[in-house]
Amino acid sequence: MGGQIWVESEPGKGSEFFFTATFGLARKVARKRIEPSLDLRGMRVLVVEDNASSREILQTLLESMTFEVSAVASAEEGIAELAKEAKARPYKLVVTDWKMPGMDGIKACEAIKRHAGIPTKPKMIIVTAYGREEVMQRSAKVGVDGFL
Repeated sequence: MGGQIWVESEPGKGSEFFFTATFGLARKVARKRIEPSLDLRGMRVLVVEDNASSREILQTLLESMTFEVSAVASAEEGIAELAKEAKARPYKLVVTDWKMPGMDGIKACEAIKRHAGIPTKPKMIIVTAYGREEVMQRSAKVGVDGFL
C-alpha cells in the first residue's frame, strides 16, 4: 500500500505503534438491498416494540425490504391496530418483541390467534435479545411462525 510501519519505544514509558498507508477512493458506493419475491413486496407489517430505538431500527429495516410498515409501542396497541385494520387492509406479518411491560410478545401472539375481530391471522415473528431457549419453547407452544 506504499506505506510504512514502525514502533517507538522507551523503557519504563511504553511503546507507540505507527503506520501509514495510501487508500484510493471507492468507485461505486455498494448498497445491497434485500428485496423479497414479487408477491411479498408492499406487504403490510406491524412492528410491536416498546423500545423506541429498536422499534425504529426494525421499521427502517423492514421498509428497506419494500414492506409497508406500521409500528406501535405495546402489545395492547398492536392488537387494537390489527383489529382496526382487519377488514379493510389486514396485516400479513407481525414482528414483536418478546420482553415488554404488561403483555409480552408471546402472550400477544396467543391473544391475536384467539381474537375473533382478527379473522385473517398474520404470520408472527418473536424478536428477543434475551434467553433463547425459554423463548423458543414458549413460542413453539403458542404456534409462533418465526423467531429472531
